[in-house]
Amino acid sequence: MRDYQTNQIKVCNSLDGLICFCENKTKSYYVYNPLTGENVVVPQCGIKSSGSLGCWLGFSGKSNEYKLLKFVFNTSVDAFILTLGTNSWRSIALTPRDIDLNSSYAPFVNGALHWVNTTRGYGPIGCDSEVIFSFDFEEEKFGQVPAPADYYLTVGADCEFGKRYSANGVGVLGGCLSLCYGLHFKGGYELWVMNEYGIKESWTKFFVIPFKVGASCYQPIRFMGNGEILVLRHNRTVFSYDPNKRRIRHSKFYGNVKQRYSITPHVPSFVKVLK
Repeated sequence: MRDYQTNQIKVCNSLDGLICFCENKTKSYYVYNPLTGENVVVPQCGIKSSGSLGCWLGFSGKSNEYKLLKFVFNTSVDAFILTLGTNSWRSIALTPRDIDLNSSYAPFVNGALHWVNTTRGYGPIGCDSEVIFSFDFEEEKFGQVPAPADYYLTVGADCEFGKRYSANGVGVLGGCLSLCYGLHFKGGYELWVMNEYGIKESWTKFFVIPFKVGASCYQPIRFMGNGEILVLRHNRTVFSYDPNKRRIRHSKFYGNVKQRYSITPHVPSFVKVLK
C-alpha cells in the first residue's frame, strides 16, 4: 500500500478496524487495514453517472461478509451494493427519494448504516419531517428508524411544530444509535440515545449541550474514557463535553488542517479484509 498525503484521499468510514477510503485523483475506492497492511481495490461500479455521492463499508453477520454501499447520481440518486471479494455490483431497489448524503458520517449500528435526511410529506400538518434513514446489509434494503417523539422540522410560520431546528447528527454512543438536534425554545442541543434499537419509546435524553442554536450541526462521535463525549461541530470544530460538570473543552490540531473536515472513529484490529 503506497503512502498518501491527507489531501490525496477521503476516508468514507471505518468498521471493525477496516477503513474504506477514496483516492481523490483516480476516484478509486479501497478497503484497508492499517494495522496489518492488507488492502483490497474496490472494482469500478461500471454505471454511467454524473458522479459518485459516497461509498460506505458494512457487514452482514448472517453471511459473514463485508459489503460496500455506493450512491451515484444520474437524474436521481441510485444505490448499488457489492460483496467484498466479488466483482459484481447489484442495484438496490427503492432508494429513498430526496435522500441527502451531505453528512460524511453514517454510523453503523445493528447491522445497518444511518443518515438523518429531510424528506417532504412525513411530518404533521404538511411540515417536513426529519427521518432517520437506514440501510440493512443483511436484507440489502433501505428502511427508517423512528425518531424521538415530536421530532419535526418547520417549513413555514404556520407550522405549529416548528420548535426544533434542522441541524442535527446521528452517531454511535455506547453501541447505541444517538441523535443530536437543536431546540429554538430551550437554547441548546439535546443528545438522545436509542437504548433498544428500533423501539421509538426507548429514546432517552442524555443531556442538553448549552450552545446557542444556529446553523451548526452537532455530530456525536464517541464516549471518552473519562466520561466525556467527543462532538464534531459543523465540520469545523471538535470539542469534548462533560455532562456531569457541564464543561466544554475544545480540541487543538497541529499542522496543515483544513477549515472544514470530517472525523471517523477508528478502533484498530487484526480483522482480515477478505474472510
